[in-house]
Amino acid sequence: MPRKIVIAVFVISIILFPILWGMYWLSGFVLLAALVLCLWIGKLPIFRYVRAKPWLKLPVYLFAAVLLAVWVRIFLIEIYTIPSASMENTLLPGDRVLVFKLAYGPALPRSPFDIPWFNVLFLVSDKAKQRFQEDWWAFRRLKGLGLPGHNDVMVFRSLQNRHEFFIKRCVGLPGDTLEIINNYLNKEINNTDITALLKNNFVHRVNEFIGYDSIIIPNQIFPYSDFYNWSKTNYGPLRVPYKGMTFPLNDSLVALYGNVFTEIEGVDLMAVSENAVSPSTGAVKEFYTFQNDYFFFLGDNRNASYDSRYFGFIPEQNIVGKAVLVLFNFRDGNFTKKRWLKKIR
Repeated sequence: MPRKIVIAVFVISIILFPILWGMYWLSGFVLLAALVLCLWIGKLPIFRYVRAKPWLKLPVYLFAAVLLAVWVRIFLIEIYTIPSASMENTLLPGDRVLVFKLAYGPALPRSPFDIPWFNVLFLVSDKAKQRFQEDWWAFRRLKGLGLPGHNDVMVFRSLQNRHEFFIKRCVGLPGDTLEIINNYLNKEINNTDITALLKNNFVHRVNEFIGYDSIIIPNQIFPYSDFYNWSKTNYGPLRVPYKGMTFPLNDSLVALYGNVFTEIEGVDLMAVSENAVSPSTGAVKEFYTFQNDYFFFLGDNRNASYDSRYFGFIPEQNIVGKAVLVLFNFRDGNFTKKRWLKKIR
């Protein structure tokens, strides 16, 4: 069989496979990569013409390379720096971690500031910078290879600052019921004591934005209500909300979930709960149904971790991807050899 036919069949197969798998968007990456390769070694007249003109070759190569790199960072992988000891001993300060967005499916950018490198064009505009913390476009996640699972180490956006990121272990999926008793998480399921000592705190820069971790504010345990006398070592039980979950708007549940559907789901709590309870009988007349799935995260070094015990549930739309590999560790000007290409478990 002629070599050209073999190559053509191979390329077409690579393009069609993601489509058959339901990930049509991944075929775009193959086409883009093939175009970059053709610009480099293609024999068609147009490719030869580009390579023969130095004034045209450099800008075309540069644009194609930047476009490919942006595509990779948005849809496939991202690299994050571990700033603190909140995930010790799984992750150490200075670790450079590879985050695989294809694991759960990449979330499309919700703001031009989410587009790597091209966001610089908007940072020079005062009008655009006024919307720095806003979502410009609706949330949409493309199909991935699987779903989030228990004990997955994930990167997700902060609830307070959309340009700040955290990396924690997922201990609660939508619908799970969690409880921490004397530092034991769901003792009948995970009988692992939390014995890590408090580590130094770090002020850090993650993905070019300033953020803080391992900064514990006393008496600020979620859900910040007198109904729940919880601490970081004795916490719960509580149920992680899921899409379609319905609960009565009584005082205790409003105290537990109130900030979720006001700050995340955009519901006017006062308007909804005004007539929720009958003044004569005390019976609950109103119910609320969640519109999103939520997750609960803990740091492995839980005595020194700012996690869901403090900031609450994280909506599915805030999840960036799964941390799968420590590329290397660089801290205080030194590389740690034992941390090279270490799989995250």
